[in-house]
Amino acid sequence: MPIKGTAGWNVKAFRRLGFLAIIVVSAVVLVELKWHPIGFYTADRLYDNVPTYANCDVYPLPETAQQVLETLPRPAGVEALVSDRCAGKGGIELRYGSHALRVELEKILESSGKWQAGTGWFLRGVPVELRNV
Repeated sequence: MPIKGTAGWNVKAFRRLGFLAIIVVSAVVLVELKWHPIGFYTADRLYDNVPTYANCDVYPLPETAQQVLETLPRPAGVEALVSDRCAGKGGIELRYGSHALRVELEKILESSGKWQAGTGWFLRGVPVELRNV
């Protein structure tokens, strides 16, 4: 015979609900750690940014990132720089002031770069971050 709580809840049902909640939260956390959908969505919708979630081992030396950056065509109003990442390694950061500029940059990256799910944009192996300032 199941034990009833003071509010009439069946303890077994309550435990099952708790177990289900733990499974759902764990699944969401694991998906976020692997592909970062919440991070990408938040950066995109709230800040009009496209972050990079690249691991430190893929970042090149700043000199290499600078050489790749110099080959990237960019519209007027876009500031491009090599950002210091991961103890002396460099990535590309593109700063813009409007969503229209971001759309132009993404068109350029679609033709000359590569989108990697869960990580972000890459240009010839260098991680690229888009930041609305």
